[in-house]
Amino acid sequence: MKKIILFFIIFFYFTQVQALDNKICTMQYAPVCAEVQVQCIKAPCPPILETFSNKCEMENNSLAKFLHEGECKGDIIEENNQEVMCTMEYNPVCGNDGKTYGNACSAGEKGVKYPGICVSKKYEIAVSKAWEQKTTKYFSKVSQEIIVTTLEKVIKNSEKLAGKEGLDSQKGAIFNYIGYLAKEMLQKNLSNVEK
Repeated sequence: MKKIILFFIIFFYFTQVQALDNKICTMQYAPVCAEVQVQCIKAPCPPILETFSNKCEMENNSLAKFLHEGECKGDIIEENNQEVMCTMEYNPVCGNDGKTYGNACSAGEKGVKYPGICVSKKYEIAVSKAWEQKTTKYFSKVSQEIIVTTLEKVIKNSEKLAGKEGLDSQKGAIFNYIGYLAKEMLQKNLSNVEK
């Protein structure tokens, strides 16, 4: 009997402490849309949109950031002055603006540079310099055909390695970035051959 009473005392104590942290909200339905930061295991995730029944309910969620009054309409992107609704599927891509988006649709008009999260700026600079030095030195000594073959192998291997590392790791992002650099160089070399 003492254990039961002790349990109820502890239970009510903790529920009271939790209640002190949150505001008491009315049941009024005046929906608001907020961005809620979610926790991912391997990397930072883009926030999700969530509709709360009112602003008070939203303020009780410390991870929520007010966007607008009214219900959320999904992830809405403006494209060519038209609203495009994107899914909430998490398949990250690096946008042409250097920001990671939840999926290609969310990148919208910015466009996709390469699949996976964006490589951090310090790695991007280091990889770009190393890439430029190595390729300039190597490609100046070989034929156009060898350049194309080599770049195709680099692209294939970088995609394979990025997949092994996973889309959420910096190593995976570096392999994706190397693949992107190789594709860019391949396009330049192929256009030089056509001229």
